[in-house]
Amino acid sequence: MVQWLKEDINMSQRKRFSFDDEVDDTIDLSKDDLKNSSITNNDKPSNDNVFADEDGLDAKAYPTDNGGDKSMKNKKKRKFKIKKWQIALIAFLSIIIVFVIYVFVAGGNDGPVYGDRCASLIAIDKSKFTGVEDAIKADPSVNSINIEVDCRIVKISMNFVDNTSSDTAKQLATNALHTLDDTLGENKEEGRAYSNLFTTANGRGQYNVEFVLTSNGDTNFPIFGTKHPNSDDITFTGANVVDQAATDRAANTNANQ
Repeated sequence: MVQWLKEDINMSQRKRFSFDDEVDDTIDLSKDDLKNSSITNNDKPSNDNVFADEDGLDAKAYPTDNGGDKSMKNKKKRKFKIKKWQIALIAFLSIIIVFVIYVFVAGGNDGPVYGDRCASLIAIDKSKFTGVEDAIKADPSVNSINIEVDCRIVKISMNFVDNTSSDTAKQLATNALHTLDDTLGENKEEGRAYSNLFTTANGRGQYNVEFVLTSNGDTNFPIFGTKHPNSDDITFTGANVVDQAATDRAANTNANQ
């Protein structure tokens, strides 16, 4: 009986000691877990301070309150706003560019823009002018001749040797126009003295002709002549007519030849 009681006491003490150890181990384990948990939580950044960028890297977060959003939107609006004077300047420059392009396209390389005045005209082969001038200068009374085209006007400037009479000059000028007309080779209607170049075609009059004749002959020089498409006649006018601009042009032509 006594022996049994001793064994029972020993078992009770053993259980008590074992329980105390287990409690201590549990307490120690709980402290370690709390410490590890605290360290882990301290290592992890707060969701309020970081976000993941497009590459998956953490970056510092920016304020997302309503005031910040409005400030960013206002900055963007101010950045892309175009002022009225800038729009006006762009429109003005565009108009200038369009006008310059129109001038070059419409005018080509033949000088000013004439619009409809040059429309429906028969084309003249200017490369034939040199041959015509050489043929006319073959006459001993002719010092020089120059032929040019300005839109719908053919201009013929002739200088004659000294003491050439005004009547001779007029006849040589008329012959020069016939030589030019024949060389260019356009169709001539029956009964007309000149081809369609110097009459009418395409429903309208074609080229007018202007003459400037100079010489140190009689007092009628310089002589000016005109021919209209509706007429086969050339009208000549002497220097006694008051036309200072035409007189100056004739004098300059003579000086340059």
